[in-house]
Amino acid sequence: MSVSKQVRIIYSVMAVAAGTLCLLRADSNFGTTGAQILRMRTSAKIMGRGDTGVAYADDLNALAYNPAGLTQMEGSQAQFTHIFYYVGTSMNSAAFGRKYRMKGHDLALGFKWKYFGTEDTERDEDGKELEDFDIKYAQYSLGAGYQVRERHSIGATLNAVTEKVYDCEGFDIALDLGWHYKFREDPMYEDEKGVRRVTKRFLNFFTYNEREPVGSVGAAIKNIGPNIKTFKGGGSALPLMLAVGAAYEFDEYLDDVIFLCELHTSAENPLGFNAGVETELEGFLFRMGLMYTANTTLTFGASVPDRKWHVDYAFLVNLGLGTTHRISVGVNF
Repeated sequence: MSVSKQVRIIYSVMAVAAGTLCLLRADSNFGTTGAQILRMRTSAKIMGRGDTGVAYADDLNALAYNPAGLTQMEGSQAQFTHIFYYVGTSMNSAAFGRKYRMKGHDLALGFKWKYFGTEDTERDEDGKELEDFDIKYAQYSLGAGYQVRERHSIGATLNAVTEKVYDCEGFDIALDLGWHYKFREDPMYEDEKGVRRVTKRFLNFFTYNEREPVGSVGAAIKNIGPNIKTFKGGGSALPLMLAVGAAYEFDEYLDDVIFLCELHTSAENPLGFNAGVETELEGFLFRMGLMYTANTTLTFGASVPDRKWHVDYAFLVNLGLGTTHRISVGVNF
């Protein structure tokens, strides 16, 4: 498949997705939802490039963004993330995953634990402090990705959520579904006489076999489930979300630069847009991105890649809420 045809496919997918999201926006009611921990992203790697993980989640982080992308991970992986969140709060997560080869198809499994806890103070109508109360969220995720065909993968993640706000506690189950398709660069080209030839970059056997896909598209429906039930009998809707994304590396013009974009709609925000870029320089990976929904967020990130260990850092500037920092440490084995 030629590069121009790949780009046309990506544009077509994004155009159809944009139309679908606009229709959903017109027919939906938006507001505050429950189980907010489902919306709290932990990956420093993906957040550094604008939270664009639906089309380009190629490791254990796919568990939270697009479970179909789990098939892109290699071997076994483990990861721990700490987030310095807003107003002095923090959040932690730990994950483990492994990929298997079964009858010519890849099958990947992953598990993730995520926890957020803080305290707040109840106040009366005049603002006088009454008493402190706890806010605790926990999420347990079990996901799988399966390679249906050489370039197509599907996946699902089952999330169990618990929450406690003041003396009100709740529990719910949410399901994520995902699809992923990756492109590969055509090693052939036509010269000025119309003769098909192998490009210079593919003359090296090892370069050809080790080359990563230069583009991918993906889609995910997240947080499918009933209203979260509280122990007092109330409930709130889950933050249902539909997201589509694309990633592409324009090798003909820029080396080692990947561009990413996403469109998404949710039960809380009618239409959002994320975009990011990632590039390699002197052995380091640098990232930056833009997230736009109700507030605009600028993201910056960097990582120290290694065959076994990798450390990722992300710095987010939300123009309405403030700044956050994320640090992820992972290991491949």
